[in-house]
Amino acid sequence: MASDFEKINQILDHAVDDCVKHAAAVTYQNLKREKKWFHVECFYDDQIKRPYLVVKYSEDSFNRIVIPVFSEESLSPAELQSIFNLLHPPGDPDSYEDGLIMSLVSSDMSIVYHNICAGLVPPTVRPTSSIPRSRKLRQLEREKREFD
Repeated sequence: MASDFEKINQILDHAVDDCVKHAAAVTYQNLKREKKWFHVECFYDDQIKRPYLVVKYSEDSFNRIVIPVFSEESLSPAELQSIFNLLHPPGDPDSYEDGLIMSLVSSDMSIVYHNICAGLVPPTVRPTSSIPRSRKLRQLEREKREFD
């Protein structure tokens, strides 16, 4: 049975810049090992020519798409928009939460996560976490409070 590292190397064996491979591997390890997210899987998309991860925070949460980006790499707004337009992850589209998560990985392996949306999003009243909470989880918490 292949280790996580071997699986990532097989997926990232495409013609991708080493810095992007590094960002994808570090993001994968951070979400899987340190943050202990429920599901983390790495893919490569030929249309956007880069790796991405499909993740779930918990068993009941929606899938999220994570785009690993190396800190010295530049992505224009047009490139981000093309990712939104071209990326078609596996499975049922309704099982995915809106938007993307961009993991910005520096050379010292520190990571900052940003929620990215296809358009403008109004500001929230309260600060949000760098780890998104699914709509389902929020709904379950609301229902629990109603019963208490």
